[in-house]
Amino acid sequence: MSSAPFADAFREADVVAHFGRPPPDLGWVTHEMLQLREWLVASPAYLKARGRPASIADLATHDLLSWSVGGPAVTRWPTLDGLEFRVEPVLVLPDVHALRALAVQGLGVALVPEGEVPDPHIPDNALEPVLPDVVGRVTPLSVSVSPSRAGNARSRAVIEAARVFAERI
Repeated sequence: MSSAPFADAFREADVVAHFGRPPPDLGWVTHEMLQLREWLVASPAYLKARGRPASIADLATHDLLSWSVGGPAVTRWPTLDGLEFRVEPVLVLPDVHALRALAVQGLGVALVPEGEVPDPHIPDNALEPVLPDVVGRVTPLSVSVSPSRAGNARSRAVIEAARVFAERI
């Protein structure tokens, strides 16, 4: 396992689909496909058993599942007003689908992107928003292309396919 999987992906591929922004020092050509809201979710069963947090302070008594996307800020979660607050997650994963699945299983409150990107393993209404008017931010879903491949036909075809996918969401 890499200590910098986001940066490693950019070293090992010609085209990368990713959340967040790529490392600026790589000079990749980035195409933003859409904006997704990150927010907190939990299963109805978890909320029934542990109670629904009514404030940021209440999160301290919950099992928190943190998404590690493109950076080390897994212990600082965003508020909608642009601030951050400290958390102590019980689990940190780069895989948003795994985090959603764990939240569905009732293992905690997860910070994940909204479910606009289809996740075939998560049924509708399996997760409920937690503090939706307080915690969250907007994150881009982008496709980045290596500078040496930015103009080739295959890269352009991948970008176009990603655009078509994003338009359906």
